[in-house]
Amino acid sequence: VFTEKETTEEGTILKFKLPHNRKIPFNVPREASKIEINFLPDFNLLANYAGARLKKASFSNDQFIIEADAPFQYFWNYDEDKRLLTLEIPLMTPEENSLWQENIPENISIEFVELGYGIMKFSFNTGNNFLIESTPQNGIKLTFDSTGENDKLKGVGASGLPLREFATIVIDPGHGGCDAGACNALENVREKTVNLTLAKELGSYLKNYGYNVIYTRTTDKDVSWANSPDATELQARTDVANSNSATIFVSVHCNASTNKNIKGFSVYWTKEQDYKLAKIFEKNFITPSLQLKNRGVFRGNYYILRRSRMPAIIIETCFISNNSEAKKLKDKRFQTTIMKDVAKVLHEYLSSSQPKSRVITL
Repeated sequence: VFTEKETTEEGTILKFKLPHNRKIPFNVPREASKIEINFLPDFNLLANYAGARLKKASFSNDQFIIEADAPFQYFWNYDEDKRLLTLEIPLMTPEENSLWQENIPENISIEFVELGYGIMKFSFNTGNNFLIESTPQNGIKLTFDSTGENDKLKGVGASGLPLREFATIVIDPGHGGCDAGACNALENVREKTVNLTLAKELGSYLKNYGYNVIYTRTTDKDVSWANSPDATELQARTDVANSNSATIFVSVHCNASTNKNIKGFSVYWTKEQDYKLAKIFEKNFITPSLQLKNRGVFRGNYYILRRSRMPAIIIETCFISNNSEAKKLKDKRFQTTIMKDVAKVLHEYLSSSQPKSRVITL
């Protein structure tokens, strides 16, 4: 993505920065006597700014505006000798059938580069000073000014939440591996399987908001090791949240009762700092078409909530012991809609305390 050239007594050193685990898309230049390759953190992990599509690119009044359908990460580099500003957005592709290259002056070029991964590349032939700002709705704005000097020759930024100040959400799909959790034999539903599906749905929506999402597990395995003691397994899940300095910790479960008539969604909390997060779920946020009762929030003495160092909650989506709700848990539309509703509430909570977007210079 970035190439730096340095001349030393040892000869010419070329320094490359590439996405992690990507195939090197070039042959080693003959002029180089030494090559240094530094891999950037994987773009699929770093704030999950991956998969955005370019919706619009336009120029007006000395301002170049880029809009996408999701938050994205960007890099810029300014060559003072060539007076060339290069802006690169890894893992972005043009949106099909969109007018994303309207009214672009001749001194601005836009191209989509495929190097094993897609890059939207913008080049600006200008000697003017420039300012790059993120916009609230998944976009950035470049303002060109004929006065002043360039003091930011290269940098990295992100639309949406800040690249290094974004919220990290650890999602824990309850049970898994040797622990199947609750089951409904009639509907052939096992909690560990449903929890994982629901957790991934929740994570996908939170990623679209621009949050960094980390799962305690992504497969049907124990987080610690098979047949480990319950306390060890629960501590392993809590350790994921604590070691990643999570902003919030959300454990996804299905409820169960010996009374098969009980239905509904509920949230559980333990520590005092959990309550503010849990309480926001008390309002009626569930899509009416799901026909799911919101039972409210409850306090309980839960290990993973007690041992976590951040606000943490357990979400009980509905009762797997109830046959009608167990049937809902198998329905794709139910899975996506309920997790979209949960993501909106979490975003509302996080938005009240998160800083606005910033551009980070190197």
